[in-house]
Amino acid sequence: MLGLALPAVIPWALLLLFVALALLVESVGFRIPPSDPHSLVGIVLLSGALALGAPLGALAAALSGLLFGLLLPLLYSRPRSFYLMVARPILRSGVRAIALLLGGALAGALVPDPNAIGRRMFCFALCFVLVVQGSRALREWFQGGRSGVLTWFRAAWRPALSAEVAPLPIAALGAAIYLRLPLVYFVLAGAALLAGSISVRRAALNVQRQRRSVRELAQLNNVSRAIIRAELNVEALCELIYREASKLIDTSSFHLGLFDPDSDRYTLAVRVQDRVRLPPLVVDLPSGDGIVGWMRETGRALLVEDFLKEMDQLPARPRYQSENPPRAGIYVPLIAGEDVIGSISIQSYQPGAFDTEDLRLLSLIADQAAIAIAKSRAFAEARQRAVQLQAIHEVSERISAILDLDLLLPAIVRLINEHFGYHPVHIFTQEPSGELVFRASTAQGEALARLRQLAITRGNGIVGAAASGTAPVLVNDVRQDARYIGDDWHTLAELAVPLRFGDQTVGVLDVQSAESGRFKQGDLFVMRTLADQIAVAIESARAFTAQREEAWTLNSLLQVAENIAPAPSIAELLPAIVRLPPLLPGCDRCYCLT
Repeated sequence: MLGLALPAVIPWALLLLFVALALLVESVGFRIPPSDPHSLVGIVLLSGALALGAPLGALAAALSGLLFGLLLPLLYSRPRSFYLMVARPILRSGVRAIALLLGGALAGALVPDPNAIGRRMFCFALCFVLVVQGSRALREWFQGGRSGVLTWFRAAWRPALSAEVAPLPIAALGAAIYLRLPLVYFVLAGAALLAGSISVRRAALNVQRQRRSVRELAQLNNVSRAIIRAELNVEALCELIYREASKLIDTSSFHLGLFDPDSDRYTLAVRVQDRVRLPPLVVDLPSGDGIVGWMRETGRALLVEDFLKEMDQLPARPRYQSENPPRAGIYVPLIAGEDVIGSISIQSYQPGAFDTEDLRLLSLIADQAAIAIAKSRAFAEARQRAVQLQAIHEVSERISAILDLDLLLPAIVRLINEHFGYHPVHIFTQEPSGELVFRASTAQGEALARLRQLAITRGNGIVGAAASGTAPVLVNDVRQDARYIGDDWHTLAELAVPLRFGDQTVGVLDVQSAESGRFKQGDLFVMRTLADQIAVAIESARAFTAQREEAWTLNSLLQVAENIAPAPSIAELLPAIVRLPPLLPGCDRCYCLT
């Protein structure tokens, strides 16, 4: 049978030497996903077949393939399934043995001279390459069809050609050293092959890292360009950041949240859990509370490889409560200037799912995202400020044309409600006695009736506190402020601004909201600016009223003088006197007693 039978006595020591050398060389191989591991083990196996004969070489290849197949899931952190732990090692062992037996048969038929090591090596190499690579292609065909084979070929042909096929002629040198020199030289040659394998592994991994770095830099460049060119809208920008991050890292569980600059409010703009999109969520998150609060306080990122093992060493404990919490996660702050404006986090239910490379990529994305979000916020604030100023201008023009105070104040609260959406809006004027008198409101029904019965003095309540000082009083949760007078149970936030004309307080402009945390710095700017305009309008209306009353008084005196002066006698003077009061002051009767 072409010399393919095992010898009667198997030299186990020499056989185990080749098996051990094959395991050592193959253990320092390298893998480029999704292809198989690549190594110089083919040199050892072909050397064994040429030196010991095809049957013993096939036995050594079968044993080393089986043992390495069992170790492979451990070396490359693969799941320990029946296929990987049992079926695939047996398949690997059988394929290698068949390849060497076929090579021995071909060599025996074409090159019967056992001393023609070079020509016999090419017969073994041809069969080894065709059978091993063919079995891999066939496996990919069964698993993924034509696309699976193409994907495997694109990933594997370069490393397979350079690390597995091209070095095979060295096997002839190894067999010659074994056959013609003392065994120690073969051991030294094996050590040199092992050293060469380590060098090949390092070179391959370096090339792999360089290619990955180039690919990542190109992807990061695309991500940065997409973020920079995005529209200046925070919501759309958050969506874009999520989509672009998904191209670089696993975002099956992804959170992007933004902090309110003026409060502890934290808005999760993008929430993805187990690839399921969830609606945005708003929570109160004080600085230092939970991992996200810790990031806001310190501005530092955090990589957690396994929550169960690292929980006691974490700088902060997770804030969430879940029956199925994540096992691994990366948390990265969004830093603009010196402020932490938000955070990005990814999680996984598999421990060790993320490493420092993932942390680096997410940090780079977060740096670009923070700059873009900060610019978008600044643009939104500028646009909102322009709209507010235009609305303030329109309101000021409208109220400046009203000189009757009883018409002016209701018009003011109505215009504020129409242009800025505040409701309810109240105006109180301050009397010389210090009492605050309710004058106008957008409230209706029972709420309006309660306001008309309300008696407020300086320092009493939030409105009174504003009247007694020079600065606005902003309370975003009236439940936490003892000054609040509970005139409306719907109210959760209140902003009261004194109406000051010069050094005097002429009244208070008060707005309320049924939403806690409703009022921001932008609202404070609007109310302050409106308060200045309203104070001027009130004083103008009061001055106009005083001038009109003075003019009426002077006109009345002039009419009295004109009617009294022509009377030549008491008899004619007295009837003129009693006719004037009903006409001028408007009294019903007038008597003149002498």
